[in-house]
Amino acid sequence: MEAVILNYNSSTDTIKLLSSLIKMGELVTRIVIVDNNSGEDDKKALLNFTEAINKNNKKIQEVKLIFNNKNNGYAAGNNIGLRYLMKNKSKDNLISIINPDIYIAKEQLNGLLNNYQKAEKKYGENSIGIISPWMINHGASGMVAWKMPHFLSDLISASVVLKKLFGDILSYKKIKRNTGVLEVGVLPGSFLLINKKAIETTGFLEEETFLYCEERILAARMKRHNFNILLDTDHYYDHEHSKTINKFLSGVKKIDYLYDSKKVYYTKEKNSKFQASFISSLRVLSKIEYVALHSFRKLIKNKF
Repeated sequence: MEAVILNYNSSTDTIKLLSSLIKMGELVTRIVIVDNNSGEDDKKALLNFTEAINKNNKKIQEVKLIFNNKNNGYAAGNNIGLRYLMKNKSKDNLISIINPDIYIAKEQLNGLLNNYQKAEKKYGENSIGIISPWMINHGASGMVAWKMPHFLSDLISASVVLKKLFGDILSYKKIKRNTGVLEVGVLPGSFLLINKKAIETTGFLEEETFLYCEERILAARMKRHNFNILLDTDHYYDHEHSKTINKFLSGVKKIDYLYDSKKVYYTKEKNSKFQASFISSLRVLSKIEYVALHSFRKLIKNKF
């Protein structure tokens, strides 16, 4: 397996993850770290660490550090790493996109890779687009997989009130751990194990998105090309959910990024400018609710 790690002012987490991956020996052959225009101290920490690794490392073929001169977001940043690995061809047919704020043990990664091989025998060679292990979130809630979003689900998700009334209609209510490898709609982007043939066929990640919805767009394109999306419920990784995002982005800014990405999804994947514009307009409602709830919570906290 080859790996891409996208860093943005998270050198401590990136170095910790990188250290754990290097110790896995033959499981991880090459690693690319793409720095998305972090601060100078962060860049220096990464540079010093990777130089030391490349000087002394005997367990891995290559550790490459690429400095991006502009932060164009999750998709564009990861694509730099993906294209580097695809250009420098190797026998490995799998590339993982891994967030700095995750941890996966060697036995879990080994089990995931074994289950991928078994799944290929079941579904056919190069028929799997993405496989991911079960995500264990720390500090926040998050689904391990979800159904492909659609117009109604995005209407409901625009409002806290509507979500309370209808629930999360995209969740897989009956999915449980240790039930094998299952077909799903969309997987979280914190850890994606991708077939090189699939990512080459579908055209990499959608760079018009800065943050959010990259997973659904990638999954939609893979399904359109008949690649399977699989969740390995037998193996897991730990995730400090949105640690970097929450550190550097306000709630209102995150709402804008979310709706900008949804607009791209409906324009490009659903070919509907009407749906794109309508969904995008709902950001106003989401912002009003967010500000109201945030203010209410602050008031209650100060009062008590």
